[in-house]
Amino acid sequence: VGVSIEASANPVCAGTQVTFTATPTNGGSAPAYQWKVNGTNAGTNSTTYAYFPVTGDIITCILTSNATPCATGSPATSNSVTMTVNPNLPVNISIEASANPVCAGTQVTFTATPTNGGSAPAYQWKVNGTNAGASSTTYAYAPVTGDIITCILTSNITPCATGSPATSNAVTMTVTIPTTVTVKRKFSTGWSWFSLPVENANMYVDQVLSSFAHNEGDYIKSQTVSATYYRGFGWFGDMKKIDPREMYKIKLSVADSLIYQGSPVDPAASPITISRGWNWIGYLPQSAQPISTALISINPSNNDYIKNQTISSTYYDGFGWFGELSVLGPMDGFMLKAYQASALTYAQVGVPLVKLNNDFGATLNINTLKDALAFKDFEYSGQVTASVYLNGVNFAGRDYCLYSLVNGQVRGQSRGMWFDPGQQWIHNHLIYSNLNDGDTVRFRLYDADSDQWYSFEEFVIFRADMLIADALNPFILKSSSLLAPSNLSLEPSLTVWPNPASMQAAIHYVLANDQKVIIQILDFSGRVVEELSFGLQLAGEHTAQWNPMFLEQGVYYLRIKYSRGAYKKVVIAR
Repeated sequence: VGVSIEASANPVCAGTQVTFTATPTNGGSAPAYQWKVNGTNAGTNSTTYAYFPVTGDIITCILTSNATPCATGSPATSNSVTMTVNPNLPVNISIEASANPVCAGTQVTFTATPTNGGSAPAYQWKVNGTNAGASSTTYAYAPVTGDIITCILTSNITPCATGSPATSNAVTMTVTIPTTVTVKRKFSTGWSWFSLPVENANMYVDQVLSSFAHNEGDYIKSQTVSATYYRGFGWFGDMKKIDPREMYKIKLSVADSLIYQGSPVDPAASPITISRGWNWIGYLPQSAQPISTALISINPSNNDYIKNQTISSTYYDGFGWFGELSVLGPMDGFMLKAYQASALTYAQVGVPLVKLNNDFGATLNINTLKDALAFKDFEYSGQVTASVYLNGVNFAGRDYCLYSLVNGQVRGQSRGMWFDPGQQWIHNHLIYSNLNDGDTVRFRLYDADSDQWYSFEEFVIFRADMLIADALNPFILKSSSLLAPSNLSLEPSLTVWPNPASMQAAIHYVLANDQKVIIQILDFSGRVVEELSFGLQLAGEHTAQWNPMFLEQGVYYLRIKYSRGAYKKVVIAR
């Protein structure tokens, strides 16, 4: 007669129930079992025994057999099982702020103190229930009042970790906002769009604009009312007060600065009514924020559109906002075209600064233009969403700039942006005018890589706040012609088609004057590998054929040398 026992687990963590199982040999039809813990009877007459052991407990079992005949060694004592019970390691985390309360805009560092985190604990910080920060014992940001910060600790300690992942205590931030701030913005001559993120008891036009020197004929308008300044009288018109929720257009004859003192506007208490169609809206928070965050409360619809004085963005379902306007900021003004009525409630972010000094100027600076865009000279704007095709190929990218012209005067400029849903380069092209309707607008493209200009047969008729086409169905500019350098540049131009090239390629160049021409092909190190000499050539357009098939695959440069000694180069990738 014999018996052996086995534990369901050993070692175990404190508080774990362990089941011991007896395996008899020749126990008979009705064997009897007596379990013992540390020599003391325990359990019942059963092949199993379960309990919560402590470390050092010794478990045995005595089997009394009823097997007949000839049973020997009954009762039989089993092997002993000595239990190892490890203590539980409760996982905990506490967090603490470097300061609370704080002044608005103060960066606060939150520090986590783990208990039983293990050798590689993982941290997930949360602000108001939303994931924030990295997996670190610290997290720093500038909170706003009411923010609730917590941290979740996931431990890798073994064995016997309990309570993982563990959530920390919550820290609720109190942020004190200054009661008075002074804002300042510089205005150039001409038209400027603006809004005001502060207010006080006196928001009358003459008070808000009192920092201006004022000149006869200075003019300000909102979406519905306006006022004109008359020397010796003051501001006259239907506009009586400035509302921070609105955007204003102001025209000054002399550059000046708006300086005004007031209390920061509480965006939550100042929702902006958004009507279907155009809305002139101000920006109420004290710091800039991404457009997707700033406008989330309106639940944008497909083709909703927003612009400031220089750039714009359009909303596309399934993609989001697309355009150069990616951030909204204080003291800027915006025109929003919405396809459904809603209420815009900005989230308060950032610091009410002692002084906000914003001077919003042109966002593009193209030095090659002889006649740079002076957008502040114009009252109205409208947009053409365009895509450029040359020889059937979408011809754009950040090295290409599209210009719009009215009677030879530059009225708009834009660089291409890649629009993934449409798989093409798009120009969100704002055009400016002082006519509400009627200007004929033509287009030119500048290729900075080859210093070459193209003109297009396509044109549009300007109308204030027009929205022609969109990024999914753009206005196509395709009927192009290469401009002679004398039209916009006195330097010779050089282009290659196709590029990349593998077999035959056409080298097209334009000369401003009669001159001797040599075209050199250089490898990546700058070594001349081939030279094409054409002697004296007349001013105008020329095309030469080049066969690169004997060159190894790689990147090559072409440069045109002419009698004056200058040269240009382009990249040929094979």
